[in-house]
Amino acid sequence: MSWRISNVLFSVQDWQLYMGNKWEKLSEQQKSEYLTHYRKALEEYKHDMQVWEEKMIRLGNIDVVRNEALIEPKEHSGRVSRRPRGSARGRKE
Repeated sequence: MSWRISNVLFSVQDWQLYMGNKWEKLSEQQKSEYLTHYRKALEEYKHDMQVWEEKMIRLGNIDVVRNEALIEPKEHSGRVSRRPRGSARGRKE
């Protein structure tokens, strides 16, 4: 795989080095802006995944849900968020 930046073709390793060097040259304020955007995007992603996984569990599609979502949640939301005991997920019967 390769990346193109300003008509220059980079290998993945070269691209990582290039971007790492650009990051190091940013001021702390510029880095802070990127990190703030990253944190917001990460929280939105986590929320969207939780909503989707709960929907899949309610519909009985637990095979598409991450194992972490099937374990007792940190905060109980009152919704089904756990695989029923004795479930055959991952086993052939």
